[in-house]
Amino acid sequence: GVEEKSQEIPLRAFIFDVLYLDGVDLISVGAQERFEKLSALPFDDNTLSLTRHTIVNELSEFRKLFDQYVSEGLEGIMCKKLDSEYQAGSRNYNWVKYKRATERELSDTIDAVIMGYYAGRGQRAKFGVGAFLIGLIDPDSGKIQTLAKVGTGLSDDDWISLKKEMDMYQVVEMPATYSVHPNLTPDVWIRPALVVEVGADEITKSPIHTAAQNIIQEKDFEGGLALRFPRFKKLRQDRTGIDTTTTEELANMFKMQNEK
Repeated sequence: GVEEKSQEIPLRAFIFDVLYLDGVDLISVGAQERFEKLSALPFDDNTLSLTRHTIVNELSEFRKLFDQYVSEGLEGIMCKKLDSEYQAGSRNYNWVKYKRATERELSDTIDAVIMGYYAGRGQRAKFGVGAFLIGLIDPDSGKIQTLAKVGTGLSDDDWISLKKEMDMYQVVEMPATYSVHPNLTPDVWIRPALVVEVGADEITKSPIHTAAQNIIQEKDFEGGLALRFPRFKKLRQDRTGIDTTTTEELANMFKMQNEK
């Protein structure tokens, strides 16, 4: 039952802020003062724990702290201005999330061809598309090899516009030049005509994507390269389906990324 599972897999909540305390609204109070009030509260450290807070004044201190947290397996640091109020849903520079991915974000974007798309589900059902499959040209074989499924970076209007563009190039069967793992088969195939510019956090090895698989051959690994957290930047109206970043260029980017 639930009680047995709670013993087997204990859960702990980490508290990082306080917005209301003893009948007082603290939303307009500065972050440092809110944390001081939070620190004065009793925590048992078994089910409720206070997140670590450190005030730094120098970039070197921040760098050392960041490296320490990453070495512990954490994702990164949330940086806050000491006098910042709590602003729900607001995006500004009072709070900045600095992650491992920020350290290794690709220095350049990638131009890739759309190979197909997946039907939208949930909130994206109304668009008829929820993600699309992209790939790169392999200069040696002439094949288009898969690189990523992209589903972020687009506004509602972007989805509507891109769906119309993709449907203009819809085909019944997978084009012969495509190299696609069965697990990545899209709901709708698109012939190679549309090129998109995408960004990503990093390039990683993938057991199912095929990009550069003939270049990065390694013992006991038969997969290719893929993008981690890919995101749409724009549709490249100035490029054709064969005018993309190549798999050779991708492999070089992967090599340089890992040499940093």
